[in-house]
Amino acid sequence: MVSKIKVDEIESSQSGGSIQYNSSMKLKQYTTSQINALTGMGVGEMVYDTDLNYIKVYNGSSWGEINVDAAWTATGGTTTETVNNYKYHYFHSSGSLTITGAGSKSCDVYVIGGGGAAATSSSANYTKGGGGGGMAFKTLSLSAGTHSVTVGAGGDQVSSDNAGGSGGQSSFSTLSATGGAGSTGRTGGGTGGTGSGGTTNGTGGTGGNGIDGGNGTAGSNGSNGGAGGGGGGSANDRGGAGGNGSSSYYTGGGGGGGSDPRSGQTFTPAVGGSGYATGCAGVGGT
Repeated sequence: MVSKIKVDEIESSQSGGSIQYNSSMKLKQYTTSQINALTGMGVGEMVYDTDLNYIKVYNGSSWGEINVDAAWTATGGTTTETVNNYKYHYFHSSGSLTITGAGSKSCDVYVIGGGGAAATSSSANYTKGGGGGGMAFKTLSLSAGTHSVTVGAGGDQVSSDNAGGSGGQSSFSTLSATGGAGSTGRTGGGTGGTGSGGTTNGTGGTGGNGIDGGNGTAGSNGSNGGAGGGGGGSANDRGGAGGNGSSSYYTGGGGGGGSDPRSGQTFTPAVGGSGYATGCAGVGGT
């Protein structure tokens, strides 16, 4: 059987044969919302999405996409790796995530505040651990542009009688996570930071209390994906263990509390909490 379709001289000489194009062909154009509202479409029908610059093909239940513009690409972060076909961008300091190409992609974003530091006290010889940083998680639709990333630093370490420094606030787009508070003495401060703006918002663990005459209290685990709190110090025994973070939300465990070695005794170091990164073990001071 021979068939012939003439539209601006587009024709086939026989059934099943190739079609020779003597002029350009233009697909029907719609916005994304208009395409999503179409009904009665058959398998294989094609339209052009003017919002995303995609050709879309109907498969019988949903629209597949053919990107006809530059590929969507993201760069930035101090470390990138590909796991299970997902590319991760880790920011350990403030910077920018730069996206080029057409359209947008859904990206999982985790924002984590800096951890608080423990105080130092020559009179008590033991202090409370610092608080863990808060966490905010959300899947965001990101398109071309330069997206600012703010990474809060960990709290400043102190070497004389003083409160520990609080962790800095981290943020990206509408997500924010405050840092854990530095401790102010044996039982003061050391509260965890909080997340906001995410579909999941975590609170960092509270630092463990310092103890005279026993092991330091363990730091609290972070809640809802927050980082673990640091363990409390001990004047005459082992420091408390660090609280746990969450490997699923990329938050780390708190550091173990230190012991006071001036009694001449040797104590087993307090373990750090678990998480995406394990907290450091607590050791004695000088």
